[in-house]
Amino acid sequence: MRNFRAFFFAVALFSFFEESVASSAAAEDVYFRLPSTLSFSGSQSSGDTKSGAVAARFILPKNYWIEVSADRAIESTDGLETKTLGLSGTVGTDPLADYSVDLGADTFGVDSQYTVREARIRLTAMPIAVLGLENPGIEMAFEYRGAEFEFANTPNSIFTSNQVLLRAQTYRLEAAFYMLSPWTLRLHAERADLANGFQDLNRPLAPIFIPETAISTAVSWPGEEDGIGISYGAKKWGARIGAVRKRAAITEDKTFTASLAVDYAWTKKISTGVRYAHSKSEDDTTLEPIETVGLDVQLGF
Repeated sequence: MRNFRAFFFAVALFSFFEESVASSAAAEDVYFRLPSTLSFSGSQSSGDTKSGAVAARFILPKNYWIEVSADRAIESTDGLETKTLGLSGTVGTDPLADYSVDLGADTFGVDSQYTVREARIRLTAMPIAVLGLENPGIEMAFEYRGAEFEFANTPNSIFTSNQVLLRAQTYRLEAAFYMLSPWTLRLHAERADLANGFQDLNRPLAPIFIPETAISTAVSWPGEEDGIGISYGAKKWGARIGAVRKRAAITEDKTFTASLAVDYAWTKKISTGVRYAHSKSEDDTTLEPIETVGLDVQLGF
């Protein structure tokens, strides 16, 4: 009888252990899967600039994702039309995990004038606990971007080669506070380190040999950028208010931009957004502010 009791106890213990392992494995396999999305956007500014963009994000198993996007901008200045084309690609890990990593590459420019190529890495952390203490809702992110700015040049005393390649590095730190749900507070700061050759473009004779659009992009490259934003999310409605201050690395011109965006989810898979931005120079008060309005449409699948 004692042997039978021992046998039944062993069988029951093995069954319990087997069920526990199965339940644990099943729990590991259950996770919240994010939807894939297709986004379209367009904008119009008072500075005679029109732009449009399309982006697709594909969610892979375990919320790994790939995103590709393209944008086109057309600017008219004194009868001269400039067209800019940008392409971007990114791969990333699960953004809902305690720690995530994104890797990406971007390129944009104007044909036969200049090209910017940029590689970036972004690290995001929002652990459940820090040093044994529960995280109250703080997310931190660090991003590094390395860029190459290349333009065509007629050999001259400024640059003696036909193709000039200048490099820049940008460091970005972000913090998000979710403690006041449904309100979220976001802060960010960027700092750039540019090659000495960027300074040479800020010369009176440079436009004689180098296209003005290339010079404008180079000398207005942000050396410092600081911003703050507050967002609110309800069931279907969402709103974002932001303020950003930029200082150009070469000319040291300062620009302040205030923005407002409102989003609405029509269904679980269709949402739209309206954006408005007001940008003005802090150095030259005679310059007219630039106002931009935009429309976004996002489809989930």
